[in-house]
Amino acid sequence: MKTIPSIILIASLDLAAVHSCIAASTITFADGYFWANEEQGTALVEMHRSGDTSSTATIDYATVEGTAKPVVDYIGTSGTLAFAPGESSKHFSITVLDNGWLDGDRTLSLRLSNPLGATLGPYPSGTLRIADNEVPLMVDRTFQPQIGELFEDFIRAMVLQPDGRIIIGGYFDHDTNVIRLPQTFMMRLLPNGSRDSTFKAPPQLTNAVRALALQADGKILVAVDQGTLLRLNMDGSWDRGFRSDLAGSSSLVVQSDGKIISVNGSALVRLNNDGSLDMPFSKTVLACSDVQTAAIQSDGKLILGGVVCTAGKAYEGLVRFKRDDTVDAVFPLTLAVHPDRVRFDTPRLRSIVPLAGGKMLISGRFYFVNGVISPGIARLNADGSLDASFRFSELSFSWLPDLPSWGEVASPILQPDGKILVPFEWEWYSGILIRINSNGSLDREFRMPYRWPSPLVLQENGNILMGNLRLFGDPGRVKSFAWSHDWDSNPLDSPVRFNVAKQNTELRVTVRRLGESTEAVTVGYTARAGTAQAGSNYLPQTGTLTFAPLETTKTITVPILDPPSLKRERSFSLVLSNASNGGILGVSSEATVLILPQQLLTLHYPTASVSGPIRLTLAPTTPGVSYSLWAWTDLAVRWQSLSIQQKTAAGDTLEFEDTTAIRPAQRFYRAFRAGP
Repeated sequence: MKTIPSIILIASLDLAAVHSCIAASTITFADGYFWANEEQGTALVEMHRSGDTSSTATIDYATVEGTAKPVVDYIGTSGTLAFAPGESSKHFSITVLDNGWLDGDRTLSLRLSNPLGATLGPYPSGTLRIADNEVPLMVDRTFQPQIGELFEDFIRAMVLQPDGRIIIGGYFDHDTNVIRLPQTFMMRLLPNGSRDSTFKAPPQLTNAVRALALQADGKILVAVDQGTLLRLNMDGSWDRGFRSDLAGSSSLVVQSDGKIISVNGSALVRLNNDGSLDMPFSKTVLACSDVQTAAIQSDGKLILGGVVCTAGKAYEGLVRFKRDDTVDAVFPLTLAVHPDRVRFDTPRLRSIVPLAGGKMLISGRFYFVNGVISPGIARLNADGSLDASFRFSELSFSWLPDLPSWGEVASPILQPDGKILVPFEWEWYSGILIRINSNGSLDREFRMPYRWPSPLVLQENGNILMGNLRLFGDPGRVKSFAWSHDWDSNPLDSPVRFNVAKQNTELRVTVRRLGESTEAVTVGYTARAGTAQAGSNYLPQTGTLTFAPLETTKTITVPILDPPSLKRERSFSLVLSNASNGGILGVSSEATVLILPQQLLTLHYPTASVSGPIRLTLAPTTPGVSYSLWAWTDLAVRWQSLSIQQKTAAGDTLEFEDTTAIRPAQRFYRAFRAGP
């Protein structure tokens, strides 16, 4: 047999081709966004290297100032980082500076450049946000309107009289759900919020108030739902000298000559001082108009917004009239909503605010003005062109990523210092009240949930009335103290409650300092007995907390006892007092501690899409032991008990059924041992 020799083939290896198959080295920030608390002192910024890490690579880094300023908010830094062979991560640190001012969150930029032995990856730049640890006190707790439970549309209109008294209109539930009395719809408050008993709304007021306006003589114009326009004297009595058949006004504007502009939907009329129709002007403008809003300049000229017809012509935008009612100027406007909302909404003007030098603020339901992004608010020059120096979309909108594109602005309020209060309305009566500076940038120390249609009124001292609340106009300068949950970074001015479901433990609660923190301050605290008794259910606590400069939180502990006799929940209060150095106490300066019995189970059951009985299972249970289920709701301003059921367990589970959930709502359930 012939042997076939083995053949060995040796091919040359193309090392360059092999090297090209290995991914090139890239260096990038670990993320495009980094975050640091103001008080933590140092922020770490991480970089990653991927691909070919077999050789050395270097990268330059630097910080670039933004709304955060070097030396004030952080110490700027730059340098070069070297990755050794096989090394895939590096970091550098930025010194973050704490200050005692309430200046909101601030940002700076991070930059990578000059890579050697690598290329830049997907995050060659990034942002570091420095979170402010000072929290503003927004709500003035000394203002407590005595108007009963708010109902339906709440406070819909408000005007401030020269003496500081406040006239409010709307629909108030004042224990008159069946018999509608005039005070259900309108009343006057003293500056501290208490009712002014000298003001008596007339019996002619038979429905909810939609709009209010003050005349120069102090008389009050009142627009009523499904009713006529009334005028009241200063004491609330009906002015019989004013007769008008006008119905359904949504806004009222009083001219300097005493004539009254009424806007209702798309209709506009002007009345004489006695209520009669100003026929020449009204007939001309009513012919084809869709007037959406009106305003009076300081020189007495009238501005109408929408589609305005006059002298046989129709104008879309803003039309300014001379005092003789001839057209002074026309400012064309093209408004458009966000592309995502074109199918649902149409653009609409809500208000015009005349400014110095002939400029104007406009607000409403729009996202674009003359093709430029201007979400809800824009400023126009005296010639009607868009004021490019007012950069709300650039300087503020980016700070509010949660602001929906379909939000609209009702009626901005101009402050004497040039700042502007901007109420954004969303859906389902929710919204946010922000304040912007004169150039459109966000005032980061002012931000408050807003429930529309709450009216806004600016008081002489700079404080702000918003529905049934009074807000501090300069919240950063107000030093205050409030109880706060550990996880609550912004304790809004509302009651605080702590639930203790585990006995033989210590309740840890936090006291937060609001406002500036540049000085040392103290505040006292004590535990006050309620249905829970000191010594039996908890150990008494009294003391004084001292906050050093820049210190914003303090924690105290309250030992909770576990008496065998505790079958039902018990409560006591934690109360702050005696704030030093000009400090005041916030709404949440008193907290309720609820001690829950053993085997207490708290369930939260959202029923937004549920209509009908809700079935619940309690487990584990002990046979022969009785248990109670409580169903509660928070939909009616204060907590209300819906039902209480008690059953005895036959096994290790127990079934309950809540038949009160007959409409979409929220239910909160508590189940606990009720028997032996």
